[in-house]
Amino acid sequence: MKFRKKSPGSSPGVPVFSGKISDTPFEVKTIRFGDGNCEKSEDSVGTIRGDSAGKYWMRVTGIHEEAKVADLAGELGVANLSIEDMLNTAHRPKVERFDGYSLLVLKAITSYRPFQFQHVAIVWSGNIVATFSNEPIDQISGIERRIRSPQSRLQKLEIEYLVWSILDVVVDHYLAAAVDMEDRLDEFESLLEKSGEQIDLPTVFQAKSDMREFRKLARPVQAIVERFQKPGQSWLPESVKPYFSDVEDHILHTVEQIELLEDRAQSVRDFFLASVSHRTNEVMQVLACVSAIFLPLTFLVGVYGMNFEFLPELSIRWAYPALWIIFVGLTVFLLLYFRRKKWM
Repeated sequence: MKFRKKSPGSSPGVPVFSGKISDTPFEVKTIRFGDGNCEKSEDSVGTIRGDSAGKYWMRVTGIHEEAKVADLAGELGVANLSIEDMLNTAHRPKVERFDGYSLLVLKAITSYRPFQFQHVAIVWSGNIVATFSNEPIDQISGIERRIRSPQSRLQKLEIEYLVWSILDVVVDHYLAAAVDMEDRLDEFESLLEKSGEQIDLPTVFQAKSDMREFRKLARPVQAIVERFQKPGQSWLPESVKPYFSDVEDHILHTVEQIELLEDRAQSVRDFFLASVSHRTNEVMQVLACVSAIFLPLTFLVGVYGMNFEFLPELSIRWAYPALWIIFVGLTVFLLLYFRRKKWM
């Protein structure tokens, strides 16, 4: 998969895609709902705006084709600087309100192991919500099933309720990811209690890296929800505000849980490094004991291995067996001594 990035120093407001280029072609899927029905629509943006009775959701994929994205966003009245943010997959999550439209940038988690996420930009204006992503996001696409129910709040409430639904689904997967990371730490701790050799250091570091990346996704979303709830702001209709309060509780809980998990991950890493160090010390201790046993034996062998002509002990009949007795005796003595000291 190729990666494209905007050149440093290039003009601001130029619609250039920045991120991994997928094989997903540019595609727009539009549905009309709001009167108890849910049906596909191929109407132009101008026609959609003239339909005061209907609400529309445009799902745009393949945003690496920036020219087509820029054309569609231009029809929606989105400014070039906002289009640039929509095309930058590394952009920090944020929400902004402009004349005629609002923009919400999020990161939707698409996989827990390995930890992966995808950039999604949401533009809403009048009776239109448009979501932009490089590939289809199943968790967001699943909202269509709820829309198809005639009794769904998505049919009855304002278009901002759809924005809330997307945000709520994304945050719900944040909670699920936090639970998965907690399970991963539980597995690490269980393995470490049994034997520190059953996991390797890169696995522990990857878990800690995932949590750090997760925190970078979740904290800005907390600020986004707080901005929606800020007194004096007219972002939301009164009928939708209580639902954003619910999301605020969820994202606050998620952020707090991530901070606790990061502390646990640090403890697991420290415990793992300590267990590895302890194991290394044990090995070095055994090697030192073995060296200590062979040191006096090596000394005696060195003495009687010298090629001097006159060595008095060489003429004694029992010198050789006596030397072996000394070897065995020293070895047994040192082994018993080291075991008593619990060095072996």
